[in-house]
Amino acid sequence: MTADDLPAAFASLPAAWREVLPGWSGAAEQAVVEHVRAASDGREIAPADPFRALRLLPPQAVKVVVFGQDPYPQPGHADGLAFSAGRGKPHSLRRIFDVLEADRPGWRRPEVWRLDGWARQGALLLNPVLTVEVGRAGSHANCGWQALTSEIVEVLCRREVPPVFLLWGRAANDFFDAACPPGSAATVLRTRHPSHDMKREFMAEGSHFAATADSLDWWSLAGRPG
Repeated sequence: MTADDLPAAFASLPAAWREVLPGWSGAAEQAVVEHVRAASDGREIAPADPFRALRLLPPQAVKVVVFGQDPYPQPGHADGLAFSAGRGKPHSLRRIFDVLEADRPGWRRPEVWRLDGWARQGALLLNPVLTVEVGRAGSHANCGWQALTSEIVEVLCRREVPPVFLLWGRAANDFFDAACPPGSAATVLRTRHPSHDMKREFMAEGSHFAATADSLDWWSLAGRPG
């Protein structure tokens, strides 16, 4: 897709999310479109469906939130869910699977490294920046996406029973800390980012998956409903 396809993507945002995100107005959305258009200059952007994470999971069904940073820039890798890979086997996802294997010896990695099953169970896999120019990591970091995605965090943090937030890396921590209102009852687990984690420090404090296993069956990438 290109930036010219973004208005149609915004128009297809699920009604359940549109109702709880008043800040996602026409003017705010148009500002993002114009920034992305200027940054990409007609070149291909990814993923093909920037709002897929919201399309797979209505707000009332969110149990856990996992923050990425921005989509994979490699062609075909980004599939609209943070860390999930429509193609290829990214290093960050390798480290995530390392922890899953350590938690449950004998668990086998799937052939296709998509995380749709987590979304179906209630995990919102959210990149604060929802698009990237193919081949240029971080190219849309300054296009204004965070002004919109931070409202998602605020809405979820204000719930009477907020979801659990899993924050992986400095960017995720900074984004959450700026967006979540003071006094929220949200449970927050923090660790370093799994990408390029040569010292095996990702979740060295303890497995986030084991700690939240009552909420999701992380080892079932096919997903269970509910």
